[in-house]
Amino acid sequence: MEKIFIGMPVFNGEKFIKEAIESIINQTYPNWELLISDNNSSDSTGEIATLFAIKDQRIKYIKQDQNIGVAANFLFLLDAAPYDYFMWAAADDKWDKIYLEKCLKPLIDRQDISLSFCNIKNIDSLGRVIRHYPSFARFVNKDKSAQIATFILDPEFLGKANLIYGIYRLPVCKKTMHTFLKRGMNTWGADMAFLLCIFLLPSNIYIEERCLFFKRIANDLDTMNITRNIEPEFVYLNGIPLCENDYLTYYNSMIEVSSQSEYAPLVQTIVDFKTALSKDIKGYKNKNKKNSWQKLPGYFFRIKRYASELFK
Repeated sequence: MEKIFIGMPVFNGEKFIKEAIESIINQTYPNWELLISDNNSSDSTGEIATLFAIKDQRIKYIKQDQNIGVAANFLFLLDAAPYDYFMWAAADDKWDKIYLEKCLKPLIDRQDISLSFCNIKNIDSLGRVIRHYPSFARFVNKDKSAQIATFILDPEFLGKANLIYGIYRLPVCKKTMHTFLKRGMNTWGADMAFLLCIFLLPSNIYIEERCLFFKRIANDLDTMNITRNIEPEFVYLNGIPLCENDYLTYYNSMIEVSSQSEYAPLVQTIVDFKTALSKDIKGYKNKNKKNSWQKLPGYFFRIKRYASELFK
């Protein structure tokens, strides 16, 4: 049975880390090792993790001497992986008990797969589902150009960044991450720029159609009497950061990571379109501060029309 290495970066995660670890322990696929890298937490994260490590030999815990930053902690865990398969696990998320079983199998069965994931839902602080997403199967395409275009064009608020929490073929993930970080990518949207590196590879991705991953959006206002259902059409205006330099850096990073690829001209063309669209969104926000939740007129239509013109 193949073994998978799970890296859990955490900082002050006492509120949810117990649920996250239990979610991994309860997996039907038993052959895993979990390393928890504590980024010098000041709460009881260490005590909770240590108790689990004592009870289950598959779990290891380490506390960094100082906070090394998010990106460095992710890289620390990746570099510690000794097996052929790897995944990052956020300390506040949850997984269906068959997640490892169903998402690891395609990587074992097919050598052309480099990343395997599933569909997702958002949960609140109490574990209640508050948001649904369209299927990530939209990113599976034998036409590599169409696949890359679909990923970049896809609105950021529809969850594509979450693919970073899928299961990777370790050599692919490690080589890609080191190349990516050498370019100094540690800004807003870095997760999506990293994923573009994966999409640019000649290998494929796999999406399990079932929803087996639950990404938590915690809020101190969550109570038993209040449920915050989030509808995608009401949050799309938050698809880009308020700071224009942040999203421009994000788009530039996509151009940078694709610069040595045969798909560089395609990426450049699409990024030019997305940059203009993002500026329109920012302008619409500024003019409609009291109604910033409203849809930007023609937003989805403009993306669909551009995509149809790109591949007609």
